Amino acid sequence: MNWFEFSLLTSTDEVDNPPVWTVFPNPGTGLFTLKGAMAQRQNIEVEVHSLFGQSLFVKKRNKVKDFNETLDLSAHPAGIYFVIVRTENDEVFTQKVVKQ
Repeated sequence: MNWFEFSLLTSTDEVDNPPVWTVFPNPGTGLFTLKGAMAQRQNIEVEVHSLFGQSLFVKKRNKVKDFNETLDLSAHPAGIYFVIVRTENDEVFTQKVVKQ
């Protein structure tokens, strides 16, 4: 069972216009909004994991620049979840969300 993913830091170069992502409301009761903006269109993958590392769902979107989507966790119990966004440029955004 893979609980956490680790990646090796290979560069300290600064990124011009890094993507900006936010998840709200946090804490929430089940429906969360994921908003993001990137400098250029990219394929992205959005995944939600439980605190125990279980993947609850994966959404793939092509050629996204501005992203606004509802993440529905209402069928899952109250607890802590992780929203993970991966871009085709190997950028990763992780946000902890709390479902009440």
